Amino acid sequence: GVVACVALGFVVHLQDLRSRDLGYSTEDLVVIGPSFDGTVFSSDPADAERTRVRRERQRQVLMQIPGVEAVAFGAPVPAGQVGMTFSFRLSPPDRPDQEISVAFASADSAYPDLLDLRVLHGHWPDAGEAAGQVISRALAEAVFGHADVVGEVLPALQGPGMSEPKPVAAVVENVFFAHPEKPDDPRIYSESTFLSGNDRILLETRQPLDTLRRELDRLIEAGELEIEIEHLYRPRDRFRELLAPDRGRLYLSMAAAATALALALFGFYG
Repeated sequence: GVVACVALGFVVHLQDLRSRDLGYSTEDLVVIGPSFDGTVFSSDPADAERTRVRRERQRQVLMQIPGVEAVAFGAPVPAGQVGMTFSFRLSPPDRPDQEISVAFASADSAYPDLLDLRVLHGHWPDAGEAAGQVISRALAEAVFGHADVVGEVLPALQGPGMSEPKPVAAVVENVFFAHPEKPDDPRIYSESTFLSGNDRILLETRQPLDTLRRELDRLIEAGELEIEIEHLYRPRDRFRELLAPDRGRLYLSMAAAATALALALFGFYG
């Protein structure tokens, strides 16, 4: 009975993970992970403009691939592994002694639409628009105590060279980038950050990965696309891999439950 209950618990747990709302869509989503070339960007206007130019040049090339419907740039990405992770801190204006850990995301203006992120309040700024900060609901609630904070001033992050206090332009729903059991950290989304040199490229396409890889290699060999590809994957496939250990525990529990039931039927438990 106990083993059967454990097995049933794993069934419920796995079904919950598989059906959990991740905060974005992986439908027809493909991620290109270029090799990091060591370039580190900042949020100053010159680097921001270089980032926009690079992205638009690559977007125009990638949109030539048959079957590619949309292109976006950013990091982190669903089921992705970011080579650099940094966390900063800020203090809420009414609680100066408290520190909140904040993560950054590099995200161009196409990033929220391609991922179908849910903007709860405000609007995501267009490319080059200095409208303020885009933050996650978790950060809004941690700093202000509620989510509808458009127009409120987000305190400056602690650290040399960090941004000045800025108003909140938009609040987006929390996401699960790494694993369905691990909610994302409180986060600021910015068009150009130090992470922009490690951008992942997101494609909306139904092309098979092997066909897509051939097209990408052709563009690279022709000198039209200046990247070196380290990863090419569909996040929905990666999430299946991430859930493989949970499925393994489920199958073991089901096997144990079936064995216990068979032993009971044959009278081995008295």
